[in-house]
Amino acid sequence: MKKRTRARVSVALGMALVLLSLSGANAATTKSLSESYADKVVTVALGTPITLTLHNMYWQFQSLKAGASLAAVGSPILKPVMPGPKAPAGCGVPGTGCGTQLWKFKTVKVGVTQLIATRTSCGEALRCVPPNDRFALTVKVVR
Repeated sequence: MKKRTRARVSVALGMALVLLSLSGANAATTKSLSESYADKVVTVALGTPITLTLHNMYWQFQSLKAGASLAAVGSPILKPVMPGPKAPAGCGVPGTGCGTQLWKFKTVKVGVTQLIATRTSCGEALRCVPPNDRFALTVKVVR
């Protein structure tokens, strides 16, 4: 192969790699979880970022156990919804705990970890009882 042709091929390959990296083709896709995953086992590959969104402000997330296959990333992102006529359905009355809590995790090793959140209140004057007082799901991290 001539030097010019080899140089053009090298430049083309380099540009292709840059375009792939800019497109996010090499980035791990985040696994988004919510209440619909309650009591299920979710399998993800090592390196997959995970988000967990729960749709009530009264949830209290339990700390991960030492040696867990997941690690929390930062603080939860809390987005309360103020009650009022423009609030989503079911959020018009104060004290209902409307809003979302979003937790971010990174997978740090192969293994199984449970994500657990509990709450004692399902509204200002409404005590939470099973099954509405507990959210749990199992995350299995594989290679």
